Amino acid sequence: MVYQRIRKTHFVGLMLVYLIYVTLQHYTIAQGVFGYKIIYASDIDGDWDIYMMDIDGENSVKLTDNRCPDYYPSYSPLGYSNGSKIAFFSMRDGNYDIYIMDINGENQIRLTDDPAEDKAPSWSPDGMKIAFSSNR
Repeated sequence: MVYQRIRKTHFVGLMLVYLIYVTLQHYTIAQGVFGYKIIYASDIDGDWDIYMMDIDGENSVKLTDNRCPDYYPSYSPLGYSNGSKIAFFSMRDGNYDIYIMDINGENQIRLTDDPAEDKAPSWSPDGMKIAFSSNR
């Protein structure tokens, strides 16, 4: 009985450490139209792309697949298109620009088109605007 409580406490502590680590690695955990999912950028195949997986780490799906790096995915809020959009930045056109896409990776649209480097998109609470950093 004591052993089970220690194991349970240890598991909860590990999950907290994992969630802190995930937050520091620019992963996004949010509830969207498909339930809770984690979206993240990874270079596991040698090129940075955007992926989505279940909250338990299973069922990883690659959402972007191109030769240029894609980074920093951010879910749209549930109030805007029910969390079904993802903002990210990519270097597809020679410099970093902000893009959005559907949660399944379809309909990728470039939002910024400037010689400046636009990075790190973050949705406003109502989902009507996207803030990002830029060297403009």
